[in-house]
Amino acid sequence: MSVKGMVHLYAGDDEFAVRTAAGALVETLVPPADRAFGLEIVEGRADSKEEALGSSGRCLEAFATRGFLMAGAKVVWWRDVTFLADGTVAQSDEVKSKVKELVQMLRDAAPGGNILVITAPKVDKRSALFKLCSERFSVREFAVPEKSGEAVRYAQSVLHQELASLGLQAGQSVVQRFLERVGPDSRQIAGEVEKLFLYTGGRKNITEEDVDAIVSSSAESAMWDIQDAVGMRQLARGLRILRNLLDQRESPIGIATVIMNRLRDLQVYREGLDRGWLRVKSNGMAEWGDMEPDVEGQLTVTLKRGPRSLHPYRAGILARQAQLFTPSMLRRAQQVVMAAQESLVSSSVPPALLLEFMLTRLMTEGAAGAGARPAAGRARAVER
Repeated sequence: MSVKGMVHLYAGDDEFAVRTAAGALVETLVPPADRAFGLEIVEGRADSKEEALGSSGRCLEAFATRGFLMAGAKVVWWRDVTFLADGTVAQSDEVKSKVKELVQMLRDAAPGGNILVITAPKVDKRSALFKLCSERFSVREFAVPEKSGEAVRYAQSVLHQELASLGLQAGQSVVQRFLERVGPDSRQIAGEVEKLFLYTGGRKNITEEDVDAIVSSSAESAMWDIQDAVGMRQLARGLRILRNLLDQRESPIGIATVIMNRLRDLQVYREGLDRGWLRVKSNGMAEWGDMEPDVEGQLTVTLKRGPRSLHPYRAGILARQAQLFTPSMLRRAQQVVMAAQESLVSSSVPPALLLEFMLTRLMTEGAAGAGARPAAGRARAVER
């Protein structure tokens, strides 16, 4: 065994990915038949100085003690260590001293002895432990990116890995729909992919209908679902999502507000299409072209974000939704929602009934204006 393979540090706020990767490593290092004597797990979660001292002490003892196997070596997994970064427990002088003792032991360790696997949600990169592992041993990080675009790509990567592990395939629109419902949490992604695998019963190609049928929405993604139902003018779907949200005790005012926000966005996208600022490519992506700085500034104020900050695929969805409305239809739709919001705080009519009536008016042709036609025919705004 090389020096590099003696210690493995897995860290990051994607807890599921950290534990999964470390677990896979442990499985390769210790065959199942040898785990009774060849693997020792030391729990690292600690809410107090005393717990942290106990955990680090057990780790030191485990790493210093030879295994019972003929080879004499064993794997020590110091799991989910919570005091290797900031925090009151981590700043304790006694805890720091214990961690320094471990660092010194690792420095002095010779190849061929025990193997240490450390998993932690966060590690101070300025610490002696992190520097030693980076310079001499092995470090893998699993952090969910803070920037929205990078976070989307990270979630897509996790999803593709989970799909591939079960032999499943999904197109771009299916991947987008899945992530809109599930979000970036890798644990939930893995769980929902497993549900899809069982649901499809051996069929490899996953469809949007499969996602809608079996993949669970978080409360937040369910809000996105109802926004998309309004944008696509899908009344039956919108009513079904509304009932689910109300069953989950979501605020009726909150539901009306997110729908109003979507209508506001669609109004901006409709304007962008009509004025040639925005175009939809043949692959479904949408991009904003050149605009005067004051125009882009006004769009940023209205959208509450820069128009170019949204992922091109998601922007394409909004653009295609905007094509289903004329500007006057969007103005009338906003009036319908405003009236519903007023009734929700002043009327004795049950909120569920008010919201169902609101959705019915929003997504039927008569409510948008008799004889109104979708705006999709304005082909000059669409790049073929």
